Amino acid sequence: MILWRTKLAEFRRFKPIKYSNVTVGGEYEYKIEPWVVIFMVGLKLQPTDYCMNSMKENEMRALLARDVLGKPTLSRAVEAIVPTGWRWDGMRYSFEHNPMQFGFGRQTEFQVEFWIEAPPEYAKNNDKKSMEIGFKTIAPKIATIKNFQSNKFFSFTSSSGVK
Repeated sequence: MILWRTKLAEFRRFKPIKYSNVTVGGEYEYKIEPWVVIFMVGLKLQPTDYCMNSMKENEMRALLARDVLGKPTLSRAVEAIVPTGWRWDGMRYSFEHNPMQFGFGRQTEFQVEFWIEAPPEYAKNNDKKSMEIGFKTIAPKIATIKNFQSNKFFSFTSSSGVK
C-alpha cells in the first residue's frame, strides 16, 4: 500500500523539529483519502566505549537489529504512542538505511519513516490545521521512545535534516 501511494499523492511538508537525539520531519498526502502523515526520523548513532569494549562488532549489529532499530521493535514502539483517532499504517527504512550499516569507531546517520493515518474527518473537512497540530503532537512522542534514547551502548544525536 505504501509504494503506490507515493506515486499518486501530492504532499505538503512540515518543518522539521530538531530534538537532542533525533530530527523529526514530515509530510502528508492530501489528494488521496485517507490522509497519511509520513514521519521522517533522522539520527546519528555512535557506539559508546562501553559497547566497543563489551562486545564484538557483529554482536553490536545484532543488538541494534533485534532490540533497538529493528522493524518489529520500532513498529511496536511507535504504534504504542499513536493517539486515539489516528491509525498506524507501517514503517520503512529510508533508502539504503538499515541496522547493519553501523560499525565501531564512527558515527553513522540513519533515517526511518513512520506512516500514520489521520482521522477520516480531517480529509472530509479539508482540515489542514489539524494535520499540523497532529504532527506537532506526535513528533515529540516519537522523539521520546526508548529506542531513540542514548544509553550505555549507544549515543544518539539529531541529524542535520531529513529527506
